[in-house]
Amino acid sequence: GSLLAAPFEQGIVALFDARDTGREVTLEGNPDSLQVFALSPDSRFVFGSIGDAVRAHLAKWDTATGRRVPDFLKDPDHTFARRDAPGLIAAGTHRLVTASPLGRVDIWGATSGRRFGGFETGKRIADIRINADGTRLLIVPSQTGRLELRDLEGRMLAELPDVRRNAFATADAQFPADGRTLVVTDRGIGLALYDAQRGRRLRAIVPAGQ
Repeated sequence: GSLLAAPFEQGIVALFDARDTGREVTLEGNPDSLQVFALSPDSRFVFGSIGDAVRAHLAKWDTATGRRVPDFLKDPDHTFARRDAPGLIAAGTHRLVTASPLGRVDIWGATSGRRFGGFETGKRIADIRINADGTRLLIVPSQTGRLELRDLEGRMLAELPDVRRNAFATADAQFPADGRTLVVTDRGIGLALYDAQRGRRLRAIVPAGQ
């Protein structure tokens, strides 16, 4: 989509249109406990975690109106984060992925809110990504280690080289819109392009003079 989103206090999310000026949308229900959120690839919906210090649940809002989509979550007892330990969320076209601070990953339907499954990684997660068609996950461990390319059942497809400069500089990785490739920062110098299906390195892009 053409929108970028940035959070503010008291449930206000600013939406910036790349073709126009920014606008603010107040999410219905005054979700002042909004901790993490993700914008759908078509920019039509915001998905986020709302809750209290004990637990946080998944919620969905319409970006055009700010209204919360009713009866979205079909597993109301499920929680993936707390206010003092926010989880992670990423959105594909048909699937969402959430990750708890301790490494539990769950897969959801982006339309239905139904939980389709999940798995334990056994490690803390710093970041997680899902490609647009919802077939591949990229898991970035909190500690120094190799980046993990997995399918939605949790099967390891490839371990990408650790491209971080040190234990505190997390690699930035993105699935482009085509969903078939993966772009990862290469030790802060350039970019590395990978095949998103098998994790095969395709090529490196290094700025001139490096």
